Amino acid sequence: MNHYLLKKVLPNNNNINDDIDILYPYHFDLPKSLRKYRVGIDKGDVFLPPGIKLRAGKKFDDLMSFINIRPPYLVISPTFFDFLQDFRLPELHVQDLKVVKRTKYQMYRFVFSRTVEHDAIVYPQSHFHIEDCSKTPATFTDVSFESAQEMIQREEGLGGFKVIGSNKVVIDFSRVPYDFFRLPWISRVMGYVVSENLKNAIEKSNLTGIRFHSLENYNRLVFL
Repeated sequence: MNHYLLKKVLPNNNNINDDIDILYPYHFDLPKSLRKYRVGIDKGDVFLPPGIKLRAGKKFDDLMSFINIRPPYLVISPTFFDFLQDFRLPELHVQDLKVVKRTKYQMYRFVFSRTVEHDAIVYPQSHFHIEDCSKTPATFTDVSFESAQEMIQREEGLGGFKVIGSNKVVIDFSRVPYDFFRLPWISRVMGYVVSENLKNAIEKSNLTGIRFHSLENYNRLVFL
């Protein structure tokens, strides 16, 4: 069964400006702000901007794009959120978010999953490398891992100029029990993956502002 990346529909004029923006000054460097919140580590709510406005020429869709909110965060309508409840979901963190348009407003859900699905990656069959950015040009050393835990432990022991990258990531979606989830960063897939069942249901619904990107376009991914 195929899986897809959930994406925001682009406007017809190819203007990729986001739908919503900050209405009042917001300090991104404060603890638990949109840039400082550490998903998987920090607990409780994210410190959200005190006001969000709909940009000129934009409309209220069920999936909204916001330049200051990037994966793993989503802004979705209550209708879309309720729609998702009929599918297999990981634990989701949810906060209310008001989006203002002049004197009117609509409520949205600020949503993210606290976990990533490491089980989707078949680590022993995947190919990784360590990139040493302290050298010019950078050097690459092949490395292998038997599990996500082994990779994470190795990463924690690297110096500040070394990072782990991937040449080939083998994916087995049969090991993921959800229709809506995130993949680990090593996959290079940023955002939320949806099952074919969920994709088909969304396409048959009246939900707006949603498109899908095939994961087949990611050259490093190999699917079992």
